[in-house]
Amino acid sequence: MCALYCEGAVGVVNKGALTLDDAELKITIRKPVKELPIDTKRLLVKGLSDKTTRDGLQSYMEVVSRVEVLSIEFGEQGSAAVIFGKTYGKFD
Repeated sequence: MCALYCEGAVGVVNKGALTLDDAELKITIRKPVKELPIDTKRLLVKGLSDKTTRDGLQSYMEVVSRVEVLSIEFGEQGSAAVIFGKTYGKFD
């Protein structure tokens, strides 16, 4: 997976000076220090319909996870961040 992303990053770095809003960007490539643990209280959901409501998504997530949903924040392009009250298990 890194090969695809690293190729893109190298391509950006090789372009030389980049400017955004009249500011010169300095770009370097670094390896991540460590892999982050998976957050088992938050879930990113993608591919939602424009018709999906907060209440509908909350009810669905609570039924399939058997865990209370504390909050839902809708993002762009049919995505939402779901925050659970405790660690969720496997979804049925």
